Amino acid sequence: MKKTREEIIALAVAYARNLADPDYKSFSPKRMEQIGSKNPIQVATKDDVGKIGRLISAMSRTDWLISENGLRHLVAAELEGRIAVGVVVIANWREAANADHAVAILDKLRDVPTNSGPYGPFWPVNRDFVPVRGNVASEDDEF
Repeated sequence: MKKTREEIIALAVAYARNLADPDYKSFSPKRMEQIGSKNPIQVATKDDVGKIGRLISAMSRTDWLISENGLRHLVAAELEGRIAVGVVVIANWREAANADHAVAILDKLRDVPTNSGPYGPFWPVNRDFVPVRGNVASEDDEF
């Protein structure tokens, strides 16, 4: 029986949550520089899903930072058919705190202004992918 798109996405998210999965291979530093993302991007192929891309965001003090460039790269790869599913994983050390479909995350963040940092634009989010103000002072706060 053929899987629905929703079932494929759910399987990909479940696979991507396993940060110890040896099937995942990291993009090279050169490729990450070209993309403009400090969030690691990895790829694995699973027989029942196809090629899965995942972007991993590690905790930064009180929240997680999602690279706009990395997320847009992942979504574009899925929409162009270069991967079957893109997944964003937010991690606490060596375990996933949460994971979701990259397209859904971009839809949620699309109209939220990014913060600027030394590694490019990013969104600070909580463990449920809800945008938070984060540790960056706004222009109103700065003096």
